[in-house]
Amino acid sequence: DEIVLVKQFRPAVACYVLEFPAGLVDSGETEEEAAVRELKEECGFVGLAICKSRPLPLSPGMTNEKCTAVMVEVDMSLPENKNPVKQLEDGEFCEVVRIEKSRLLEELN
Repeated sequence: DEIVLVKQFRPAVACYVLEFPAGLVDSGETEEEAAVRELKEECGFVGLAICKSRPLPLSPGMTNEKCTAVMVEVDMSLPENKNPVKQLEDGEFCEVVRIEKSRLLEELN
């Protein structure tokens, strides 16, 4: 099993960071639909949302911003996931990083 991350330069911290594919929820869209859409846009994979967290505060001492984590399962045997094609927006640049689940902590250190 693998974890799919994206590597992006983030000006606010002036460096590259590894992140889960993520983005804003569009009007009329569920959090699960947004997660599946962002996975397709940033990584090219087609997936199925299987569960989500409750809204989690990111910096409760400074802002009321919250984030919901959605777990998306990707069936790598599907033809559309064999050669994934990203659908990045203008000005969006990210590299897909796939890490074996058992090596995640080691790779992040």
